[in-house]
Amino acid sequence: MSSPAGALRVHLLGVRGSTPVSGHRFAEVGGRTSCLAVAPSPGTRRWLVLDAGTGFPSLAALLDGGPLEADVVLSHLHWDHVQGLPFLADADRPDARIDVWIPSDLDGGTGLDAIERLAQGFGPPFFPIRPDELRGRWRFHAPEAGPVPVAVEATRVVVGPVLHKGGPTVGVRVERAGRTFAYLPDHCIGRATAAQLDQAKTLCRDVDVLFHDAQHLEAERAMADDFGHCTVGDAVDLAASAGAHRLVLVHHAPGHDDRAVDTVLAEAGRHARRRAPDLRVQVGREGEVVPI
Repeated sequence: MSSPAGALRVHLLGVRGSTPVSGHRFAEVGGRTSCLAVAPSPGTRRWLVLDAGTGFPSLAALLDGGPLEADVVLSHLHWDHVQGLPFLADADRPDARIDVWIPSDLDGGTGLDAIERLAQGFGPPFFPIRPDELRGRWRFHAPEAGPVPVAVEATRVVVGPVLHKGGPTVGVRVERAGRTFAYLPDHCIGRATAAQLDQAKTLCRDVDVLFHDAQHLEAERAMADDFGHCTVGDAVDLAASAGAHRLVLVHHAPGHDDRAVDTVLAEAGRHARRRAPDLRVQVGREGEVVPI
């Protein structure tokens, strides 16, 4: 499937945070963890995938039985963002062609190369194989902040550091044919410095759509700060201050069932009416396609 000329089509394959959930109470929003997939440009096959949580294997339904050709940009290496990586059969075959972009040591950490950093949690004894044992041509990169040299045709991808607990984390800005979106699924706005917030705003500046962490209600502020996430009010404030045109709330808490996510949207709507009346706010739901 390709995007129409001049458009970005973003498939929401996983919008849950922390851990997957299941059951009828989560059926409307979905229970798979973080994964967004940008459909290829017309006449090409190469996808851009942001994060590879448990939503990643559902990309198979969009590939028409062919091998995956993709750039996979990981915001960070927590389980809910990488757990699906070895479970897409179309990516684990000899003719697959995949480049994985892993955040570098933005915090001056271990100094491990990209594949070794991923293999710390993706390999024995935690998993049967290492990432470099997947079939096909897999390449692993650790870019610094700034443009990422992806092979996706006519698409510019920029990553920058954002504050989150537990290792280097980036937000992602994507541009194609004059359309833009940003993706910041894990972002601790409440404890960010002014400089850190400015870096985040730069990624989000004037985007058509901002996909952003909405894991906590304002009443859960202490939990948001402790766990390295934000409140829905934080997300609205960032979108408004950066001049984003639309805010799509993602990375829903595993304890927030469909009715609780309705409450998240209602709280975000109230905040937006006070803070930025022209900002459109919606909930990201698994299986949706967001055209940009």
